[in-house]
Amino acid sequence: MLNFIKNNIFLLQMILEDEFGDILFKSIQGEKLTIETVSAQSQIPIDRLSQFRIYSAEPTIEEITRLATILNLNVKALIDITKHSYEPCMFDYGTEIDGIRVVRVSGMAGGYPVYAYLIIKDNECIIVDTTGDAHNVIKAVKKEHVTPLAVLITHSHGDHISGIDKLKKKYDILCYGLDNSILKQVEDKTILEFNSISIKVLYTPGHSKDSVTYIINNFFFVGDLIFAGSLGGGMYSYELLVESAKTILSMQEHGDIFPGHGPKTSIKEELEHNAFIV
Repeated sequence: MLNFIKNNIFLLQMILEDEFGDILFKSIQGEKLTIETVSAQSQIPIDRLSQFRIYSAEPTIEEITRLATILNLNVKALIDITKHSYEPCMFDYGTEIDGIRVVRVSGMAGGYPVYAYLIIKDNECIIVDTTGDAHNVIKAVKKEHVTPLAVLITHSHGDHISGIDKLKKKYDILCYGLDNSILKQVEDKTILEFNSISIKVLYTPGHSKDSVTYIINNFFFVGDLIFAGSLGGGMYSYELLVESAKTILSMQEHGDIFPGHGPKTSIKEELEHNAFIV
């Protein structure tokens, strides 16, 4: 991703979490290739590939096509992302849809934006992730005048789970997730019931071993599984990451996707514009 505070003139070009260089090197790593191998197969010099990684050069369409073919990426989607012609549809946070409001909570972790969410129905809410610091979540809960019923953790990386003890203590509520001793364990393909709010649990490993997607109505809270136009890094398993993403995108025709980083997207948009979905 381009540096979030690098230069105001680039703000319109930083809507996506991942740029060409991010996608390129996630896929090189995921495919278990070396930059030397990719250079030889694509006939693109190593120095130029390295420039793509640090955003100091923009690839030609011919270079994009060669690399996408080698790395099993979606050529058209990758071209659109590189040329800044893919921009996800805007979402009006806080507007009620089918009885549910979604409020996005912004934080910073390691110099980059990270998001948590409040799923609100009437005067109650479910908290999804922490932004790495519960302070921002607590402020959002107060601003919305809602009572938290539970915290759902998409995965136990620090920018999504740190600060959870503060939330447990302040609101005296249970925190749900997978493979973490401080969380109440969730089970795959089950329904969590919180008063009038029902949420489906789906295991979606790949970015991490314990990645979980939470689904309510047509809203998918995916953590770092899917980004607009891209996927989170396959830190646990690249193969499972792609498989989990395809599972989400094949579940239904319409659905809004709320990631832990970058803009909100949708099933329809990602089927057309995600560089990893071929």
